[in-house]
Amino acid sequence: MNRFICLCLLLYMFVACTKKQATISYLPVQNDQTSSWSLLNLSNTKAKTKIFKRQPSPVVNNLFTIPDTAGLLQLYNINNLDTPVCTNKFSQIGYFFEEVTFAQQKAETPLLLIDKKGNTIKTIEYPEYGKILMAHNFKEGLALIYTENKKYGYINTKGDVIIKPYYDYAYDFSEGVAIVGIANTNNQISYSVINRKGAILFNIQLQNSRLNGTYSCDRLLYKNQHRCAYLDKHGNTALFLSKDIIEASEFKHNTALALTAQGIGFIAKDGKITIPCQYEQGRILSSQRAAIKKNGKWGLTDLNGKQLTNLIYDDISEYYHNNLAIARIGNITFMIDKQGQAIDTIHYKSITHDPIAIGKRAQVFTYYAPQESTKDVIPEEKAANQNFIYANNPFSLAAQKIISEQLSDVDSQNRKIIIEYMEKFRNAYITKDIDFLEQLFSEDALIIVGKVIKKAPEHGPRYLSSEQIIYNLKNKREYINRLKAVFKANKKIQINFSRFQIKKHPTISGIYGATVRQGYTSDLYSDEGYLFLLWDFRNVQAPQIHVRTWQPTLLDNNTPLPEQEIFSIRNFNIE
Repeated sequence: MNRFICLCLLLYMFVACTKKQATISYLPVQNDQTSSWSLLNLSNTKAKTKIFKRQPSPVVNNLFTIPDTAGLLQLYNINNLDTPVCTNKFSQIGYFFEEVTFAQQKAETPLLLIDKKGNTIKTIEYPEYGKILMAHNFKEGLALIYTENKKYGYINTKGDVIIKPYYDYAYDFSEGVAIVGIANTNNQISYSVINRKGAILFNIQLQNSRLNGTYSCDRLLYKNQHRCAYLDKHGNTALFLSKDIIEASEFKHNTALALTAQGIGFIAKDGKITIPCQYEQGRILSSQRAAIKKNGKWGLTDLNGKQLTNLIYDDISEYYHNNLAIARIGNITFMIDKQGQAIDTIHYKSITHDPIAIGKRAQVFTYYAPQESTKDVIPEEKAANQNFIYANNPFSLAAQKIISEQLSDVDSQNRKIIIEYMEKFRNAYITKDIDFLEQLFSEDALIIVGKVIKKAPEHGPRYLSSEQIIYNLKNKREYINRLKAVFKANKKIQINFSRFQIKKHPTISGIYGATVRQGYTSDLYSDEGYLFLLWDFRNVQAPQIHVRTWQPTLLDNNTPLPEQEIFSIRNFNIE
């Protein structure tokens, strides 16, 4: 267990426990037969707007954006689809959850505070604190900013600094309070809870614990070496969860997700299990509905555990509005009601809900134009903790290390390349790009592949696990030929990443280890395991992978692979 407090930020947009969603009146939909887009009216789901050549954003408080041919964003009002709100174009622009939002006209230009007509209210510059490197969208009238002096503070909707950039750690306001932290010379962090004026309400008296970054339903999640628990608004422990619960989420609609050795379930605010922990994944959709996943398929249930649909969907999104959810079966996407019934016969190629628009993720604005692989960065996630229950960008923690820590230019660049290549690596499996994968590995690469097999032993103790693992050692050519066969045998391959970490070799420059939890699904086989890649950047023109290993997440049906046994850079000798 780490000997310092880790914060894992889960950001939501509004203050109540039942958290009002952003006012989204239309969602972008892509026609199943063409590549064109339109906007689906959520009040009358059969009503759609004009056709767009490029994808619009969700409509929030009547406003949305459409990119032009150069990729610049133009602001539109749903009541006038023919003419932009203003002539200004932006490289990035936020949603109007309040009367103002942030925007940026060009890369490497300061952030602007704009109103609903696209007019600039203020240029976000504070010379006394250095450049504003990052800002979050507004929450409860305040926006978190991160400055060139590597400190966090808050500004109001007029652009005035309300809480000076003073903190080494800080998180969005939620339910009227925010968590801030100050690090000492040994990087030990003291956390406090402040109000909207910046006054300290109380100090958090926890050690050797991992803290969630925000309050929800008057509770703040933390986990010590023994169990998960929740603090109340006075800093006292209001609830200890059962020791059987390995991980938990923040409360939403007085319900939280809980992970045990048997799977994921749901708990009430008193800690009692309301839906058994037997699922692969879960999502709290509303005060009445949840989505559950088992054997690769999703279904709907109420929060008392009454299953409302069969597990037939390939996905049910976190979006839930007006008793409607987005569901997918195969390549067909459609809207379902609270009973899981399709609301009409119209099916779409895609329906875009955007986690930012519905408050599932913070919107981050950067002074420098973000790379595609890091645009979902959440700057406060400074510790290597990524709970797969949460729908965070798998690369956000690693990207934050680049942004927030004092790394050398070479080190930062190498880490950026790894993040970019890891996403390309994932996509290469999905697109069956064998040429890209072949280029990545050195000719003498050490490659360990593994496979979970379900085989009941003919002899031996009855308690012997029926789930067994086989490993094979491959050279590069054998591995590439194996991939070719796998790609040919499967029409569809899907790979998901979580818990991604990068570690630099302590003594040899240019050597890095990347560890990621990988979910693999194909037509013929699926598993979940830890993938380790040893990267060599000593030839900066041609970085290569020397080691590739795979390990299962479970040693048997019930026993997670111990953290200390997961391969990392410490397990390999480098010459």
